[in-house]
Amino acid sequence: MERTIESVTVSITKTLYANGDPDKAILASLRGAASFSSPKAQKFWPLVMQRLPEKLLSRDGTPTPAENAVYAAVRLYALHQQSNTACVYAPASRGTTDADATGVPFFTAVARLKRDPKRVVAVDRRTQQALAMTQFGAVMNALTHLVGMVRANQPGVQIDYGRLGQDLYWFQRGYREAAQVRLIWGQDFYFESTQSTEGTEA
Repeated sequence: MERTIESVTVSITKTLYANGDPDKAILASLRGAASFSSPKAQKFWPLVMQRLPEKLLSRDGTPTPAENAVYAAVRLYALHQQSNTACVYAPASRGTTDADATGVPFFTAVARLKRDPKRVVAVDRRTQQALAMTQFGAVMNALTHLVGMVRANQPGVQIDYGRLGQDLYWFQRGYREAAQVRLIWGQDFYFESTQSTEGTEA
């Protein structure tokens, strides 16, 4: 899989965080706009259109899968970043010893919410709903609810929003690709759920 969407998402995320002096105006507009085509998202358009390759940009007024994916991932980051001073983005390890890889995949962060037994049922229900979705808009609605739970209950966690952006791109490419993405998300969630349950029982 090409990682263009991932690199663009990361670049924009870092620009918005601005080393601890975040662009509050754009972050606020992102939180208030549910889609890339929303008038409230217009402040964000230049950040995407100046970074994505021309072949991935729309020419007919309908957002492309690339534009949707970058927007959706950065919007989730903006929702998570609200009220946090430390950056909530960091890359996740890909089997390396990269010292900067302090982040985790999105559904790994969600699974860690289950370390509190009181949240197990709600987290499982929300996640199962998200993993069953086949339409992009419905998936984004589910992820928005989940990131709200993460922000409220795990303020210090860092998520790999670049990887999430890439996943969201492939989710829109076709049935087979969407099924593969859902399986990856399920693997991230259920593996971490097992670790969290074992830790609680210990």
